[in-house]
Amino acid sequence: MKFQQSYFARRNRVQHRLDKPEHLRNMACTMGSRNLDRWSAEDWRRTAETVAKMRASGWDVISHCPKCNLTMRVDLALIERVSGGVLWNRQSKCRRIGCTGMVEFQGRPPRLHRHIPLRAKWPR
Repeated sequence: MKFQQSYFARRNRVQHRLDKPEHLRNMACTMGSRNLDRWSAEDWRRTAETVAKMRASGWDVISHCPKCNLTMRVDLALIERVSGGVLWNRQSKCRRIGCTGMVEFQGRPPRLHRHIPLRAKWPR
């Protein structure tokens, strides 16, 4: 009996909170959005084309060398200051001494739990 009372009391409190307009507005924004795991690389490129946009929106970027398996975090502020360019579809020499491989850049957008390769066609 105690469980039923606590369950119904909680349900009524939640229902009362949902009756407020600000909660309904917030729910409407999230209900219609797409699942972030289903976004294509072109969609992500459209949201953050340049290093400055990536840095402003909070992307985490790493470089990975498939030859020696070295993975390093990329300093977006330094990249923006030195080259100011784009990391999409770019490669660079591996920084490990003696490795002749090329690193590929991978980025993790905010609210996504994995890094995606920064390879995509030009968005239309």
